[in-house]
This record gives sequence, structure tokens and C-alpha cells, in this order.
Amino acid sequence: MPRKPAQELNLYAGFWIALVRGRVVASGGSAQETLLHCRAMRLKDEPVLRYIPLRLAKTKSTKRPQEPKPQ
Repeated sequence: MPRKPAQELNLYAGFWIALVRGRVVASGGSAQETLLHCRAMRLKDEPVLRYIPLRLAKTKSTKRPQEPKPQ
């Protein structure tokens, strides 16, 4: 399965996601909630559930740049 870019997964930090064929098809606060969303969609393929940790959201691209020090 191809890896998702970290920036895309930042949207789901702290949530469970369901992947089908490498695409996010559902998300929720718990694995059970996410699975219930998938069942409601009546997907043909079995989803793969993954938890996206909060620390993934703390990448260098989301940090504020430091201001230059006055001389």
C-alpha cells in the first residue's frame, strides 16, 4: 500500500481512519465509530483501520519561522 504524505494525514491527527485501496474513505474518534461509518457506506472492499497519532501533526512545515534577532 502506498504511503500517504504527512501533510494529508495531518488532517486526521488524533483520529482513526479507514483506508480502501490506499485512499481515506472514513474517519472517526474511535476504531468502532470509523468501522460503523464504513459499514454504512457498504464498501465492496474491506477497509484497513489505522490510528494517526497527534505527534504526526508537529512537523517542521507547521512550525512558525523564527524571527531574526535584532542587532
